[in-house]
Amino acid sequence: MNDVEPVSSNPEPMPLLQRVTGVFHQPRAVMAAVAENPTWVAPLLLLLALGVLTAFLIPEEVVEQSTRKMLSKLPGGGAAAAELDSHDFSPTSVRNLLSGAVGMTIVVLLTALWALLLFRGILGGEGRFKQYFSMVLIAGFIVYAGALVSIPLQIRSNDLFATLSVGTLLPFLDEGFFRTWMNAIGLFTIWQSIVLGIGATCIDKDLGRVVATLAFLLPSIAIAMMGSAVWQIFS
Repeated sequence: MNDVEPVSSNPEPMPLLQRVTGVFHQPRAVMAAVAENPTWVAPLLLLLALGVLTAFLIPEEVVEQSTRKMLSKLPGGGAAAAELDSHDFSPTSVRNLLSGAVGMTIVVLLTALWALLLFRGILGGEGRFKQYFSMVLIAGFIVYAGALVSIPLQIRSNDLFATLSVGTLLPFLDEGFFRTWMNAIGLFTIWQSIVLGIGATCIDKDLGRVVATLAFLLPSIAIAMMGSAVWQIFS
């Protein structure tokens, strides 16, 4: 009788905690595991929990001052800013927590749909939506790490939109559109785009890593450019 147990051809899926921590230091191994065993419920719930934690760490005064400053830059925003006294700026209010959760989920869904449209619909890959959705969720922990790291900077500057960005590395830039644009491109967003590019190549091995990375990075840069242009027009 042969007492040697056969080796399973289907290894156990990588645990969620290992995926979350590994995405920072071994992204290719994590994304290969995501491509092989995509999951989305647990990562989504954990991301939402991190969003709640972040909300508890941001003072209400920072949110209020940033909102008033933003509205004051827009046409007719001065009147709108004056009517905010009755608004609940607490980041931990049920309404604001739900808004943040819905907004985050929509961004993840749109990013996964973009990947599906580009890599499968246009480039003819074989990736499935669940794979891209799971990939974007895991890479999302990088952005949340950036949000947590940026909280002390936001509190010190009393600016909710202050973050570690390309502009942080270029402090010599003069005030103007280019500096505003560079400040809108987060360093953690660039990191996330690189990891998403790795994930896309794990799902579709015919993709080039540079092309896959640019597919996520260029839209982020374009959105930052448009937002900066609007900000400069009305500032």
